Amino acid sequence: MAALGRRRSDADIFVEFGLTPVQYFRRLEQILVKKHFLHSLGITPTVSAQLQLICQVRLACHSTKNALAHDDTRLSTR
Repeated sequence: MAALGRRRSDADIFVEFGLTPVQYFRRLEQILVKKHFLHSLGITPTVSAQLQLICQVRLACHSTKNALAHDDTRLSTR
């Protein structure tokens, strides 16, 4: 487990769960929309909304990085 105060990275997620960061955040996002499941775990709607926002931001960042990389590749092949 990561030491307290240490910033977690995408690599930590991959090592601990065996998923890519995108897979992890997509799965978490799918779980967070299951309100009855979250209620049974004691996760409040406020916390759920905050976690959903984190997932959306992380997935959007990944999409942006991929789009920029794709544009760079297109430009370098011209």
